[in-house]
Amino acid sequence: MKFKKFVLAIGMIGLLLAGCDRTGTSDGSEPDGSETSELTETERFAAAGYATARGWPADSVKNLFIQEGIQSAWVSANVLTPALPQNADLYTRNYVDEIGVDVYKSIEVVRVTADVTTFNRYVDLYNGNENYTVVTSDESNFLIEALEGKVKVGVSFVEESEELPSATYFRFTVLEKEEFIGAPKPSANATRSEITFTNNFKITKTSKELAEWAFSDIFTFSVAIGESAVNVGNIPNNNGVGYLTPQLRVYDKQVLTVEMKQGQIEQVIFHCIDFTEDGVNYVSIDAFPAALENTQRYNTEVALLYHLTVAETTIFSLVVTAKARLHDVTVIYSL
Repeated sequence: MKFKKFVLAIGMIGLLLAGCDRTGTSDGSEPDGSETSELTETERFAAAGYATARGWPADSVKNLFIQEGIQSAWVSANVLTPALPQNADLYTRNYVDEIGVDVYKSIEVVRVTADVTTFNRYVDLYNGNENYTVVTSDESNFLIEALEGKVKVGVSFVEESEELPSATYFRFTVLEKEEFIGAPKPSANATRSEITFTNNFKITKTSKELAEWAFSDIFTFSVAIGESAVNVGNIPNNNGVGYLTPQLRVYDKQVLTVEMKQGQIEQVIFHCIDFTEDGVNYVSIDAFPAALENTQRYNTEVALLYHLTVAETTIFSLVVTAKARLHDVTVIYSL
């Protein structure tokens, strides 16, 4: 994870906005009587995805770690709060990074400061803390990690530029907790890609017999009618468009297939949605086979992971045994 990439991003946005501040004539001169429109500091940060906050967001930072399985007592003892005024004006943003198959969740907090003092004081809080490994330490960047890299805390001081004032950037990052306890890990160079059924952006084919979704030119996911008595997506119901979004509805004996156009499949994950229909409660994962040749199955209450045990597999297919509804399919593969 590149700790300084957010600094570059906000600088570029500020530069773009600065270019829009001034309205000139076609020859570049300033028209008579024109006024320069300057964006405020808050507007510049807002354009980069930051919200304003008053006072340190202690609960948000703590909850970020706790929700991903880090013990509350550990967070309180080791994720430290900087010494700032109680009602300090701050900017914050939340975001997610995907690095291979690992998902990292972060909160970033920005304090506009005149000099490097805020940065130095925060770094000093961690001096002698043996629970962390120092990754980067210099006069303007400090990054530490703990719990075998699951937790990262970083702070950076960025001097004033034409686009933005001097500021200290605090970043708190945690590795998303393991969804399928005990499941084998994919290879280190694997990639994780998702097709969500909340929209129809990736649908490439639609008929009563077959619907297909494509993730770039890497893989396709399809639902075929097979021996089912129900058309794919129950087309032509729902005004003739069927039920492919916002949840994908599949039916008894329909065939679900992932086919690689490049690379090989390592794991396939289905996130399901339980539902009630005509007074009957349905548990969607019950429609998926418990055992498939050359696969291992792991599941939570609403999701399944199929781990393929044979290398160089390019097609994964199964037949559902009842109606079910899906939120997304995630394919973990290596090229």
